[in-house]
Amino acid sequence: MTFTEHQRAPRIMNWIMLGAGAISLGFIIFTAALLALDGQAAFVLDELLIPLGLHVVIFGFVWVVMWRSTLHIDITTESVQVRFAPFHRTPRTFAWNDVERVIVRPVNPFGEFGGWGIRWNFSKITGYVWRGKTGIDLRMRDGRRIVITIEDIATASDVIHAVVPTGVEYEQRIPALMH
Repeated sequence: MTFTEHQRAPRIMNWIMLGAGAISLGFIIFTAALLALDGQAAFVLDELLIPLGLHVVIFGFVWVVMWRSTLHIDITTESVQVRFAPFHRTPRTFAWNDVERVIVRPVNPFGEFGGWGIRWNFSKITGYVWRGKTGIDLRMRDGRRIVITIEDIATASDVIHAVVPTGVEYEQRIPALMH
């Protein structure tokens, strides 16, 4: 029994990126207009085209990378694997033998991690947070914690419950999924 999920970027990220791009573009145009009003009109073309070109190239690249980013999650009888493309070339593997406890629970991306992406905090917690408001919390035997958001938590929970080996505690904190 296995579980596989591929999460694309959160839709709201597209709007945030477009909004930030529009604000920064407006700032560039406003600055060029102020220079023109100040009598430096001869330099406005260069001072406008270079920042606009850089803006389009840099902001466009970042937007495409973020929009194409995908979180791949595989849960098998041996391990949980996570790959955050294009930032990971190979998946991060967390073997069940290294897991002390697995908790299926709600996840608050901003409250717990300050946003989306591969996130760290000062408590030895690594978050693979992309889409979804639920996920799994792997408590490792070495003291680390790995939190992974999962959209189809019902199916993932059933698979985890079936594949977790003896010696690994399983806890369910989502009331709708209680068996």
